[in-house]
Amino acid sequence: MAKYSRKEVEKAVEALHHIRDKASAGEIGWEAIADMFTEDATYIDPAWGRFNGRDAIRQFLRDSGLTGEGFSHFEFG
Repeated sequence: MAKYSRKEVEKAVEALHHIRDKASAGEIGWEAIADMFTEDATYIDPAWGRFNGRDAIRQFLRDSGLTGEGFSHFEFG
């Protein structure tokens, strides 16, 4: 049996799409995606390395320049 129900997964995907849409419209910064991670998450970027914890992930998104003007290439299925 799956750990999460289909409904729960769909709700999380909708929330992620909502953040993406607001960031694409310039209403919020892309670093808001960090809110989708758990407090103790580890994010590994192939070019920038490993970031441990939500705050470190948020700071990476700010510092990397990947969240600047014109950034809109996050695509989610």
